[in-house]
Amino acid sequence: MLSINMEDVIGVLQTCKPYLIAFGVVLVLAIIAIIAASKLPKATRSLARGESVIAWPLASLPI
Repeated sequence: MLSINMEDVIGVLQTCKPYLIAFGVVLVLAIIAIIAASKLPKATRSLARGESVIAWPLASLPI
């Protein structure tokens, strides 16, 4: 049977922490953009919402 060593799990999470933080920040910014777009005209609103939804996964790609 395989067992999970908690020290290894914590080490992997520590390694991934900067990426997870950046992913969360971009997600929050995308949600804010979607909410703020409600005050724009209809054509511009749908464009802004679509662009923010597309930008969120693209921002998570490593450079």
